[in-house]
Amino acid sequence: FKLYHPLNYYRVYLSIRESDFDVEAMSKGHLAVKKAIEDLEAKGFDRSNKEDSIMSSLAICNEMLHRGYHFENISLTESDAIFFKINKEGTGLIPPFITLDGMGDIAAKKIVEERNDRPYVSIEDLQIRGKVSQTLIDKMRGLGVLDSLPESSQLSLDLFV
Repeated sequence: FKLYHPLNYYRVYLSIRESDFDVEAMSKGHLAVKKAIEDLEAKGFDRSNKEDSIMSSLAICNEMLHRGYHFENISLTESDAIFFKINKEGTGLIPPFITLDGMGDIAAKKIVEERNDRPYVSIEDLQIRGKVSQTLIDKMRGLGVLDSLPESSQLSLDLFV
C-alpha cells in the first residue's frame, strides 16, 4: 500500500497507529513539521512520553509531506471524529477532530453526530450541541477551524436598519 496507494497508507497508519499529533505543524507544511521535530529532539531525555508520541507521528507526517501530499486544516464540515480522510482532490489528508490535544473519542463523535443532524450555525451552537469545552473552542479558534462561524446564533438588529 505504501508504494502503490501511499495516501491510503498514511490515512490508515495515522488513524490507527498514532495517537498524539501536532495538528498546527502538520497543516502548516514541511518546514513547520521539521521545526517541530527539531524542537522535540533538542529536549533529549527531558521529552515526555506524549512528546515522544508526537515526534513519532511527525516523522510519518514528514515522510508524507516529502512525497508531495499535504495536510488540510481540521474542518467542521469535512473532518471525521476518529479517522483521517482523503480530501476530494486526492492530494492530501483532512485530520479528524480527535487530533486536537484534549479532545476525547466521545466528544469528537458527538461533534460529528450533531453536525450530521444539522450544520452548526455558530460557535455557541457548536459548544452547546457538540458539548465542546471552552478550551477546545479556543484551540479550534487558534487553528482557524471556526473562522466561518459567527460567535452567537442571535441575530443583530443592525442587519435590519
